[in-house]
Amino acid sequence: LPVEAGAWKVDLALSNDSGPVAVTTVDAKSEPAPADGPYISPIYWGADPRQAGPQVRLGDAFHLGGMQLIPRADNKYKVDESITYAAYVVRPTLNGEQKPTIELRVVLLSGGKEQDKQDFQPIDGVKIVGEMWVFGQRLPLSGFRRGTAFEIEVTRRDAKTGVSNSAKIPFTVVKDEQGAAAQTPVAPPK
Repeated sequence: LPVEAGAWKVDLALSNDSGPVAVTTVDAKSEPAPADGPYISPIYWGADPRQAGPQVRLGDAFHLGGMQLIPRADNKYKVDESITYAAYVVRPTLNGEQKPTIELRVVLLSGGKEQDKQDFQPIDGVKIVGEMWVFGQRLPLSGFRRGTAFEIEVTRRDAKTGVSNSAKIPFTVVKDEQGAAAQTPVAPPK
């Protein structure tokens, strides 16, 4: 959300053609971005991304680098889907080849216990504009047990400065008929 740094109450409304279907208020905190050095945005995730239309602007909800992420409020995904997770990085440290030195670590958890871990490895990003890059990855879900609650803890880090950001992404793989229908988000009511 494009707001000043500070604590906020955010009213959220989900709607369809017939009107609001869910309304809630959440507490949110916006931290100021540093004036210099790398900044890594919060990590965004959703089901299989789609190419965003030409009307999308930088900063629109659920759109990262020209792709539209479809969030799942119930964290349920079909076995043939993938979870895509991404973050913006502003002013990443560059190596001698002028490529960002961003690394990724992924930890798989089930029942709060570590099941697998991929330590920090360099990842590639896409330059959006100026010093802004987007780094996104996909996790195919076909190899996961159905009905088991998992989390992946994703950490992106600037290898030279140590600036990092992490998120835990909860998910459960379900039978196809139980999966949430992939729907394009609609504009909130006016």
